[in-house]
Amino acid sequence: MNIDFFRYLPLEIIIEIVSRLPIRTIVTCKSVCKTWRNLIQTRAFADSHLSKSSSGVVTCRMSRYFKIFEFVDELDHDHHNRHYIPVTEFRSNKFMESSQLEGSADGLLFLRSIINCNNLYVCNPITREYIQLPYAGIFNSFSVLVTYGFGVCKMTGRYKVVRVLQECIRHPDTMDVVRIMKCVCHVHTIGTGIWRSIAPCAMLEHDCFSTAVFINGSLHWLVTDLQKGFKLISCFDLETEIFSTFSPPPLMGRSENCTKFRLVALGEYLCVCDNTREDEIVIWLMKEYGDEKSWKRGFVVRKSPEFLRGNFELPNFVCPIKVFKNGDMLMAWFELYMVHYSHKTKATTRVDVFGPYEDDDDNFINVTAMLHTSSFLSLKSCFPMENVKLL
Repeated sequence: MNIDFFRYLPLEIIIEIVSRLPIRTIVTCKSVCKTWRNLIQTRAFADSHLSKSSSGVVTCRMSRYFKIFEFVDELDHDHHNRHYIPVTEFRSNKFMESSQLEGSADGLLFLRSIINCNNLYVCNPITREYIQLPYAGIFNSFSVLVTYGFGVCKMTGRYKVVRVLQECIRHPDTMDVVRIMKCVCHVHTIGTGIWRSIAPCAMLEHDCFSTAVFINGSLHWLVTDLQKGFKLISCFDLETEIFSTFSPPPLMGRSENCTKFRLVALGEYLCVCDNTREDEIVIWLMKEYGDEKSWKRGFVVRKSPEFLRGNFELPNFVCPIKVFKNGDMLMAWFELYMVHYSHKTKATTRVDVFGPYEDDDDNFINVTAMLHTSSFLSLKSCFPMENVKLL
């Protein structure tokens, strides 16, 4: 199509047309001319594109190699690898040490350094921009639990990072946490340059090895009431900045093996993945958000011996990532494999499109993944006070 054609169209129509193109095509459009590049970098274009976008997945290999994929969710796909289209990739060790995926919202990734918990970053893999958050002043200690969450407010559109610090006492033999002594919570709103102290959450143990689940404008963690022995779900409303709790699915409350459960978001539902059974994985859905009585068994996945039954004496848990229209499911097994579960055949197959899972010496390569919706949200335009750098 002749570019001159667009000169006679209203800006809103151009945005509507271009924002419907595939991501990689839009990236190519940025190179056509300066006018198109400037258009694609506007907040109006980013919001229009984001409103039409569907979720994909981000994977992190060896704590530094990141790849972004789009989902192609069609009922007639006869091979699981056809569900995934590579979009872009980057290496985090260009600006930080080994990193951990801690959250995704509106195309922005929140990354934490594994080595130094004061090194926190937000980046957009599509615009190739990143910012470092202010120094947090945290000292690594075995007696301190540090948990993070990242999301965006439903009303104001502000992006926030939440940090929960808990001083704890551990059992001298097992090193399990036996008591929470103190809890401190802080919030950083992207673009303000400061951490704010807020009213702390209840004295509940947060699992610092799990990732907060962002859904419905709130962050969620599986937590433990150490005095009563109950599991709960802690919820933080990003708009009001208030913590609350509600009950998990039935029969889970007093389970002592918390590592067998994973809190996830599947579509619009908050879910709990129960890995405690020998032959199957049960995924519970909260059908009405916030209603403790609305937990229902949503999916039951049969465990296959080659992947999902605790071989190699590793923790035997699976985290679902995506349910496709045909009932198939993309899942992460521990931090070793991405696997595809066929609703039709009940078989589980390793997904190799995400890259190798072993190095040249047959050692496992850790792989983490989470849902991620790519966007053209420009950190430089949205947060002009931040020191935005390029990947």
